[in-house]
Amino acid sequence: MSATSHATLPPVPGPPPIDESLATRVAARGHDLNNVLAAIRLHAEMLDDPSLPWPHRHHLVGRLNEAVDDGFAVATGLLDLGHPARHPSPIIDMNHVVQSVGEVLSDLAGPLIDVV
Repeated sequence: MSATSHATLPPVPGPPPIDESLATRVAARGHDLNNVLAAIRLHAEMLDDPSLPWPHRHHLVGRLNEAVDDGFAVATGLLDLGHPARHPSPIIDMNHVVQSVGEVLSDLAGPLIDVV
């Protein structure tokens, strides 16, 4: 090689192409996880209210445990996206999380305000 010749470097590979289907599923699972975490935070904040009577606290603890279970299911679904052959991701019904938040808001709002 002479002093004036230039070495040719191999092309630098770019980032791998994004699987749009996978990206959509990850985004959906991330959104589900965000909703579950919001429900957990709301229930935890409600439990922190010292004026809340015991039956309401007991109910909230049950709802909090359900939300944590949902969070584990969503996280498992996210992890399974990396290993789709292991087993299919669970289908998670978020309706009870939304209903639970509605019940908590109704309790907070009192009888004069309808939460819909």
